[in-house]
This record gives sequence, structure tokens and C-alpha cells, in this order.
Amino acid sequence: MTRSLPDPSLAAFDPKIERTLSSIRRARRRLASEGGEVVIINSPVSSEGESEPPSESETSSFTTNPVDSRAGNMAAPRRITLQEAGAPDFTLQPYQVHHPTAAADFELKTALINLMPKFYGLPAQEPIKHLRDFQAACSTVRRDGADETSILLKAFPFSLEGKAREWYYTQPLANVSNWDTLRKEFLEKFFPSEVTNKLRKDISTIVQDNNETLFEYWERFNNLLEACPHHMIDNIVLLSYVTQGMRPQDKTTLESASNGSMKKYKTTDEAWQLISDLAESTRNHRQKQGRSRAVAEVSSGIETATLNRSICEMTNLLKQMQLNQQAQQTQPQQNQQLVPQRICGICADYSHYTDECP
Repeated sequence: MTRSLPDPSLAAFDPKIERTLSSIRRARRRLASEGGEVVIINSPVSSEGESEPPSESETSSFTTNPVDSRAGNMAAPRRITLQEAGAPDFTLQPYQVHHPTAAADFELKTALINLMPKFYGLPAQEPIKHLRDFQAACSTVRRDGADETSILLKAFPFSLEGKAREWYYTQPLANVSNWDTLRKEFLEKFFPSEVTNKLRKDISTIVQDNNETLFEYWERFNNLLEACPHHMIDNIVLLSYVTQGMRPQDKTTLESASNGSMKKYKTTDEAWQLISDLAESTRNHRQKQGRSRAVAEVSSGIETATLNRSICEMTNLLKQMQLNQQAQQTQPQQNQQLVPQRICGICADYSHYTDECP
């Protein structure tokens, strides 16, 4: 039977183990008072009082571990109160817009940001006009390291204010990272179907006012078409709308310019161009009418002021006459009250006074 090799993890045999243990304890206490990190074990003391060098296993087994020492010196984790835990941390929120095609050194100039049109989300504002103006402003940017889509995505938040910017911050990442999707969501939010239906109704029921020239009427009609480019109405139907709303004299002029019948001798494009030319010819008519109308308004204003002054004078005169008449009526009554009545104190007769009593 073969003998097994000694286990290296076991300490060497020490015949004087109690003395060795006491010396180790003294060394530990001394080093603890001095603030040392590594324990140097004294060698066991022999019976003759000579010291022996400690064995390798004893030194390794009683040496302090530097990892355990660092772990003991680490500070405890900081206490986080409920208020700190519930406080918002903006750095945890990811940035909304990502530009995969933009260069890392691309930046928007301050001049471009100041040039941006502002959209507040108000009912009176036109979202389509805002997008048109916004794209026109972004087209002036030099595209160094970025394409047009990246510029539009990066500059679009600076053109929004108020409710519009609040809506932008609520959009998911998929919407704000794609210009086509962002534009559709913007129009769906601030240009709903109700607005489209109202504009279509205004186009179909347009009527020229009595004091409105053909140029102003035609310009108002084109503004409605620009405000709703997705009206989906055919040009022939649009021509019927605009001609039916004309005044009779303008409609007669249009028919005369078309050799008696616009529907019979003109195509859609020719009729559209003819109306545009006639409207352009009446551009300055409004100024002449406005000038004569201003003179008439001034003269009528003077006449009205004179008439009002005369009426006021007549009213005061009538009031004075009425007061004089009332004064004349009340004066005899007061005189009658002041005259003493005839009564005799002796015979109590009303026909004579007391001194006249027979």
C-alpha cells in the first residue's frame, strides 16, 4: 500500500502551538494599534528562548488580504429619500430627433433659427402655409455634411411654439425621425378633416360682393384654393363655381370676351387664363372707386354733423319753450293761493271782509 502525499493546505506541525498562538495575538494587537495592514507573525519561541523563522504556510495563512481591506474601507451607499427618487431627471430622457444621415459636426446656424417662421397651433394659422415657408427657409442652408431631410428634421422643432411644440414633444421616435411621417402627423393634428370640409364649402359657395372688383374676387378664390390644395375638385367644376358667383356685369364682360359663350369656344385652360387676364385688368379700378368713395364719405360726414347740430338746437329751443309754458301755467295758481279769501269774522259771510260788515 502506497503512502499518500501530504496535503499542502495543512499547516506544518508545531510542537509548541500555544506559545505560537499567543505571539501571533500579541503581534495582531500591536499592528492594530499602529494601523498596519499586513500582519507579520513572530516566529515560535523555543524552550531555550531562541526564535525560529516562521514557516511559509504560517505566514501565508495569517497575512491580511488586501481586497478585504479595500472592501472594508469603501464608503457605504448614499441614502436616497423618497423625494429624490421621485424627482424628474431630464438626462434620462432620450433626445427626440435622430439624424442617421447627418455628419457629426453638422450644426444649425443661429441666423437660420431666427429666420424660421413660427407656428403656435392657433386656429387662425394655416399649417400648409407654415410648411411651405419652413421649407423655403431651410432651402437657404448650405448642406455641408447633411442632406435636405436631415436639415428639415433638425430645424423643425425651432419653428414651433406653444401648443405646437408641446405636441411635438409627445411624438414617438418613429415619427420625428422620418420627415414624411412627421409632416403627415403635423397636418393631421392642425389641419383636421373638418377644416377641409369647411374650405370645400367656401369654394363651392363663393359669391362676389357688390363693392368687390373682379380682381379681388379672383384673388380671394385663389387664396381658398391655396389654403386647401387637397380639395380634389375638378377644374371644370371650379370654373363653374367662380363664374356662377360673379356679378352680372362681370359675367357679361367675360361672355363678351369669349365671343358670346365661354363654354362653347374656350377650353378649361383658356377659360382659366381669360378670367385671370380680365381680373388683372381690373386691378386699379378699386383705387378710383375708393378715392371717390372717400370724398363722398367726407362730404356726407360734414352734412351729417351739420344736421345733427341743427337738430340739437331745435331740441333745446323746444325744451325752453315747454319750460316757459309750464312756468306761465303755474304762476296764476300761485297768485291765487297768495290772495286771501273774502270772509267776515262777524257773520262768517264770504261776500265781504270783517271791516265791511254792516
